[in-house]
Amino acid sequence: MPAVNYIYSVSADTLNGKVNTLTLSQEIGYSTITIALDHINVAGDVLNIWFKAALASLELTTLSAVLMVHSGTMGVSDTPDTIVAQLTMEGRNLLARAKLGNIVYRQVGWQIGRGGYVANRPVKVTPFIDDSSEAVGYFEIVDNTAWALGTYISLNGKWFIYGTHFVEGGTADLTIQNIYNAILDSTDTKHYQIVAPIIDPLYPNRLYIQSLMTGSISNSYPLLAYHVGSHINFGITYTYTVTTASATAGATYTNNGYVYTVQEDITGGTTLKCAGTGIPTTSGVLTKTSGTGDATITFSAFVTPPNSPMAGGVSAALEDPSWPIPPALSPYTGTEGLIEIPSSTSLSFMSRVGEGTAGIGAYGELGLWVEILNSSYTPEIGKQVLFAMSHFPIQPKTDRTILTFRVVVSF
Repeated sequence: MPAVNYIYSVSADTLNGKVNTLTLSQEIGYSTITIALDHINVAGDVLNIWFKAALASLELTTLSAVLMVHSGTMGVSDTPDTIVAQLTMEGRNLLARAKLGNIVYRQVGWQIGRGGYVANRPVKVTPFIDDSSEAVGYFEIVDNTAWALGTYISLNGKWFIYGTHFVEGGTADLTIQNIYNAILDSTDTKHYQIVAPIIDPLYPNRLYIQSLMTGSISNSYPLLAYHVGSHINFGITYTYTVTTASATAGATYTNNGYVYTVQEDITGGTTLKCAGTGIPTTSGVLTKTSGTGDATITFSAFVTPPNSPMAGGVSAALEDPSWPIPPALSPYTGTEGLIEIPSSTSLSFMSRVGEGTAGIGAYGELGLWVEILNSSYTPEIGKQVLFAMSHFPIQPKTDRTILTFRVVVSF
């Protein structure tokens, strides 16, 4: 059967007096017309629309209605691209700890960025800025000849005391092995689920401490030597502004339900350094529970150190985030995204930037964020963490384009 041609005027029968044949073909295909379209051509003001067979009268009415709203601009391009995202190091840590049961988090949203795209250089040239890293520090035994009772190591507020939890060995290397074994034998969740001790194979008198917690960990001393009667704290360090106070290193105080260990002697001073197991109140009173020092110490403020020998990255970020406008994230609800049914080895998401002027640009990277709802280490709660990230070929977004991505995260 020969094709049937229907002739229209471009200027009189379309919305703006112009035709985009690709867009018009899509619009006819989305309509209720059942006869297959053959082809479209335009010659000046003459619009020829060819169908495989003749249209019924109702379909002719539909065709006229389609032409009346046809704008003549570039059509919608829906790109159902599948993107494979890689877990960040923090994402791997969170996934592993979730299986152990000491942390709960939820997927909160996604964000896409240009990935280095600029108008005169339309290629992806820069990667994610990824500063994430496990917090790590070490200490080294340089004198193994004389140990004093009360010498201890504190990991996230838990003491490993000489003479109680470990003893010295015949050499510094053997003492390190004893401390290593004591940490591995711990039943405290702040250790066996978060802390990973590693003996340096080149320097066996040196013990590295890695923390798998999200965020940074601080310690009070450069971790170089272990001296008689001293102590080393691995944990969040709080420096308090106090009224005139006195306390001896090793004394413990409580505030806001957490324990704080004094790290340096203070006599009639106004600055007190403590290692704590949680965040104190904005101001208040430290109440002594053990050791030597004032029964109570009043503080007006506290700060945590920005860097230390055991500081790690908090979160990775997009190099050039562009949609949604930072720091907002697009949720997995409504028309902006969807969490699909996960398997035992992967999880997939739908991310969508709808038609319209919002989000116009070109994109080359995507990030997925989670929020920590509960953790055995309370400073993590409420943090938003970049869980997975991906780079992909540049995708343009115009006012007539819908960008749709299926993002698969494999474990």
